[in-house]
Amino acid sequence: MTEAPDRRSEDAPGRGPDRQHDLGDCRVLAVKTGRWKENAYVVVHRPSRDALVIDPGGEADRLSDLIAGEDAHPSLILLTHAHFDHVGALDDLCRRYDQGFYMHDGDAKLLRRAGLYAMSFERRAVTVPATYQSLDGADLAWAGGEIAVIPTPGHTDGSVCYDLGGLCFTGDTLMKRLIGRTDLPGSSGGDLKASVTRLLDQLTPETTLFGGHGAPWTVDEARAWWAEQGDSPPEYAMEGVMR
Repeated sequence: MTEAPDRRSEDAPGRGPDRQHDLGDCRVLAVKTGRWKENAYVVVHRPSRDALVIDPGGEADRLSDLIAGEDAHPSLILLTHAHFDHVGALDDLCRRYDQGFYMHDGDAKLLRRAGLYAMSFERRAVTVPATYQSLDGADLAWAGGEIAVIPTPGHTDGSVCYDLGGLCFTGDTLMKRLIGRTDLPGSSGGDLKASVTRLLDQLTPETTLFGGHGAPWTVDEARAWWAEQGDSPPEYAMEGVMR
């Protein structure tokens, strides 16, 4: 797939996407949410107007406006993991579109604690749905083709990446020149490094990676960077700086 130039909305400042990428039949719209600029994604299959919502960390109205602006309807809502900064708009969007959402069973406890962590770290109220749909054996059907779920434990027990063929959503497993934090409950530095290695081995070099924070990059770029890292690759800190 060929990536179009990064385009930022000039119409209705603050309401359009923070980033937009056209890759083959898919349009990826990214919105930075919350104090730590978490990337919430709307992925639109342009021929069918079918859409995915991935990691809706906040800004439910803005995400809904983007979906409406594409004349799209979300058929799936997906989580790469259940940290509170990735789920702030989850309950709202599930209700608006009468949808459940999918995540890995390993993050069930983390999801239940999302409201507590949001209040502790960000002083904001976050409500999450009472139930979720497990990725275990799930058929993630949408018009854009196959969605491969790649388990990548380390940042959390239930972290996963979603490979759409040419584009992959990596959550906080892998971001541009950063990995996720490994000093949080349920995290493991050893597991995360092993997951990153497996992920980069599995994907094609031209695949575009969309992380949970920061800008996209390619597998080819990520492999070159990863090969230079030692035992302590830089981690994304809560304030968005390396630690």
